Amino acid sequence: MFEGVVKKCIICGPFPYKNFTVDGYESFYIDYLEELGGEENAILRPGMTVGGAKCIEYEADESGVVDFVKLYGEEFADFWRLRYGVAYLYTELEADERDYVLLIGSEDYVSLYINGSKIFSSNVSRRFTHDFYAVPIRLHEGLNRFLFKVSRYAGRWMFSARLVEVDKPIYIHRSRVLRPNAVRGAINELYISIPILAMREIKGVSVECIENDL
Repeated sequence: MFEGVVKKCIICGPFPYKNFTVDGYESFYIDYLEELGGEENAILRPGMTVGGAKCIEYEADESGVVDFVKLYGEEFADFWRLRYGVAYLYTELEADERDYVLLIGSEDYVSLYINGSKIFSSNVSRRFTHDFYAVPIRLHEGLNRFLFKVSRYAGRWMFSARLVEVDKPIYIHRSRVLRPNAVRGAINELYISIPILAMREIKGVSVECIENDL
């Protein structure tokens, strides 16, 4: 199974922070790349300036995390009066034509465009967790363009992405498995939640659960 952590990339930002509670709208919903043909068509290169924001080459840390607060040097501000709240992350990946799952971690909002199409978006404010979102995608042979838009709500502002090759009709999202808190010595009715992602429309497929390290 192929696994690739998105580390080397181009980051464009920071763009202004706007919060619905205070400003009446949120900057996550503004397309800051209109001069490049919009978020669907934008191709970012180092040295470019877009809407006053700079595009720079960047490499995530060893665990694959991009910390925009460290990059732009702005911590939490009272009453959500932050200056910066949106950044873009662009990368190009060589791939075979096949199915993949893209595992994304973000704090907070995130959108994903691949080869000019909007594939995924989440506007949920939450703490960063690796691999929280599992997005089924199919890439074409050769170079594929990825554009991520990451927006924060209050303080921290983080992102990670990992590409996993899938050769089965389903993908088991181990990072989101919910395990029960069993009480030693007690008899309880317990359950375990295992998210299963269908890679395509499937019929007549059964899934058997066998106890293992989970």
